[in-house]
Formats: sequence, structure tokens, C-alpha cells
Amino acid sequence: MKRKTALAATCTALLLGVTGAVMLAPSAVATASLPSATTVYQDWNKAFLVQANGETFYNSELKSKGIKRSTMWIAALDIQVAQDRYDLTHSAADRQVAVDLVTTYIKHEGTDWASWDGWNDDLAWDITTVLRGYQQSGNTAWLTVAEDQFAKTYNRGWSSAGGGGIWEHDTSGSKCALSNDPMISIASTLYQITGDQAYLTKAKAIYAWMRSKVVNTSTGVVNECVSIPKGKSGPTTLLKSDNAYNAGSWIEAADNLYRITGDTQYRDDAQRTADHFLNHVPIVANSQGNSTSYQYWLFKGIGDFCTDANLCSRYDAWMRSNAAKAWSERDSDNVTWNNWNKKTDEPNADAFEMIGMVAVFQALPDTAASPFKGTYEIKNVHSGLSLGAKGDSTAASAPIVQNKDTKDASASWSFVQESNGYYEIKNVRSGLILAVSGTLGKPGSLVVQSPAAGIRSGEDQWMPVKNSDGTWSFSNRNSKLALDNYTGSTAAGNQYGQWTPTDGSDQRFDLISR
Repeated sequence: MKRKTALAATCTALLLGVTGAVMLAPSAVATASLPSATTVYQDWNKAFLVQANGETFYNSELKSKGIKRSTMWIAALDIQVAQDRYDLTHSAADRQVAVDLVTTYIKHEGTDWASWDGWNDDLAWDITTVLRGYQQSGNTAWLTVAEDQFAKTYNRGWSSAGGGGIWEHDTSGSKCALSNDPMISIASTLYQITGDQAYLTKAKAIYAWMRSKVVNTSTGVVNECVSIPKGKSGPTTLLKSDNAYNAGSWIEAADNLYRITGDTQYRDDAQRTADHFLNHVPIVANSQGNSTSYQYWLFKGIGDFCTDANLCSRYDAWMRSNAAKAWSERDSDNVTWNNWNKKTDEPNADAFEMIGMVAVFQALPDTAASPFKGTYEIKNVHSGLSLGAKGDSTAASAPIVQNKDTKDASASWSFVQESNGYYEIKNVRSGLILAVSGTLGKPGSLVVQSPAAGIRSGEDQWMPVKNSDGTWSFSNRNSKLALDNYTGSTAAGNQYGQWTPTDGSDQRFDLISR
């Protein structure tokens, strides 16, 4: 495959960059007049997003040149940018685009990629896209597909050769970051959704193999592969590299496990690799062309990690400098290729090559001041009732229910700003905060009040999203699900939970200042 043969060039290009051969210092570009993430995303969509004849897909060339749908792993990664966009905005329109993209993808690519694609890294990208589609749509058929394809990929990919790890190809002699990092994140997400401990066990095992065999834990460099050139039971050779994709997917994997377990080794591993780029690669650039991608996973990984570790201020200036440099090298369609050190001049541009700039803009830290002052009644639009702890309890794990507003401290809430647009929602009387209990990533898991678990856990972090009608919705950091008047009840005493976003009145709230 073209991507496989291009990787060596990718690694060499970045290593040259680290030595300073082609890099520009962050101070060389201005960041004061950056466009919005919305503008950058809309320009990319204007160039490549096709919505016609009941289908939605990204084009493999500029729409102005003709319509040609991107396919398989390239299409899967294109879709993930749209999924990131929804995670940033939580708007109904952005979610519909993301869900429609997955629907069209499955229509054309099917649901059993393992039956014909031997590349396990391809399957990991496919699974990630469909699994995120499930989280955003609630379509349980997509969860079934993700579980089935994960099982097939893991079962054929994992072996004891080389000490463990997943083969990049089911007949190859290499176990690579490409085929292992995303499988860690998939297994972690499946554990969060299903509560099945076997997924977490697999995630930890794949991670441990990567950490011991592929990652330099002194420098943070994530190498390419462990090669077993004389057969699957022969001696191993480390194929060295230092590229943005491997680093970003490793950071994402470490962050997922940190958020689940609280083990600071995962946090430290993620930070070490992120700091390696922060300190050695001022502008992340690569000279490959059509049908390649480079920066996407690095900036997504760092954006997610810095949110969970409350470290976004550490990376903010560097990320904005990269965003400014990418924007300064855009072409007349306002899209930018992988080489952020040279004006974009791609005669055969495709959506995939142009996703890096879109990714960094979507990942830029939210530095806005909190709009919340004082305390509030949180009133559900559907029921007209207000949130509070059951029985006005001050105990940890007390259910959060709806009742007629009493205007006292037990039905009053404050918003404590945390990281990157997320907040703790704190009950004034108990001093405890709104948190998901049970299986943390599962729709229907119930909401209780709990002592703050710290920024990494995510089940007690909520993103307030202001709707066009002036109401508010709340998205959980860990699960990506919405605070919900579970079962749509109008009865006093009904306990709240989390559910797939629907934009319905049971997920909308009036905030009434006390």
C-alpha cells in the first residue's frame, strides 16, 4: 500500500526537522489573527465534502475537478476529523454530518473488513471510526461491528513472537506502532462502553509491549516497528523513526489508559512524548503529497492529553504557532498540505493530505473565561423540574434526581472551570459534584454526586454547550454522552443519567441565576 512504502520517507523527513534543517521557530509566525476552527473546518468541507444522492463522503480530489469518493482507511481517517468537530461543538448539524459519513462508509465498505484486508493497522482505523460513530449516534449495530472486527484483528494479530504485540499485516514480519497504538485506544473505549474487563486487560498488555519494545522511555521517541526478518519466531530488529503519527497515536493511547486507571505512568509517558515535539520540533512538517497524512494524530493526541492532565497552557503557544504557520501556507482554497514550511501547491489535492491543519485548529485549547458567575438552578426543559440530590442528601453517591425547585442550597449549583472548556458542576449544599457512576461509557449509566476525582477521570467533567434557543446541554468528558432526563420522565424523583446526544428537550436545561 502507498502509505506503507511512504513511511520511511516520513520518518527521515521528521528526523531532518528535529536537527533544525527545515524548521522555523515559533516566533517567526504571528498567532494574533488566526481564523476560527469553524472557518478552517468549513473551508476544508467546501473543498472536499460531498453531500449528494443520499450519501455523504469526503472526496479524493477537489470537488471542482470531479467527484471521486475516498475509500477504506483514508476515508476512515477523513471521517474522524468530522467526528472531532462534533466533539468540539456538540452541534446537531455537526453530529448529523459525522453520522451520515459513517452511514455512507458502511454502505460502500461493508462491515467485515478483516475478511479481505490483511493490514491490521487499516482495520484499527476502520474500527475507530465506526466505534466513534456508535458513540455519536447510539446505533448499536455499529458497536457490534466494532467489537467483531476488534476481536478478529486482535485474534489474528497478537502473538508471543517478539514478546507480544500485534502484527502490522497478518502475513508480515513486523509489529508496528501503526498496528498497536490505535488498538490500545479501541480496547480502552470498548471497556468503558461495555464494562468488560477483558478489553482493559488487552489494552494494558498491548501498551506494555509497545512501551518495552518500541518506545524510548528516556526521550519519548516512538519508533516504527519491531521487525522479525527471519520469520515470526526469529530474532528481532528495532526499526527506528520519529514521526508525528506514531507519537500522536501513542499519546492518545496513554491518555486513554490514564483517564481510566489514574496510573501516573501513563500520564508521564504521554507528556514525555508530547514534550519531545514541543522542545525539538517547532513546526511539524513533512514533504509527502497526495494520499498521505501527517500531523493529524499528533495534535489530536496532545489536545486530548492536555485536557485530561490539565496541561493545555504548556502546549498552547506551540500549537497556535503551528496553526498560524499552516494557515500562512494555505492555497487559494484555504487548505494546506503536510509541508507547513512551504506554500501549498498540490496539483492533485485530496482531503486526506489536507487534514493536518484542520486537526490542529480543532485541537487548539479553549482559553475563554468562564461565563458562569454565582449559583444556578438547573431546570430540565422537558419536565420543568430542577436538579438536586435525592432527599437533599450530602452523602457521596447520592442519586441526582429532579424535583420542584426549592430555591435553597440543595437545588443550587456552581460551575468550577477545569480544563479546555470542561467544568465541575458542584452542588452548593453538599459540596459534591455531578458524576457518572457504573459503566462509565455506557448509555443509561446513572448520575450521582461525588467527591471530585481529579481532572484525569473525566466522569465528573462536563462541557456546557449553549443551544440556539438559549438553553444549555452538558456533554461528559469521559463518555462523550449527554446529561439526560433518563426515560424522559416528568415525575419528581426521577434519577438522571447519560445518553447518546439527541438534542431533545430531555437533554436541554435552563440555567436560572440565583
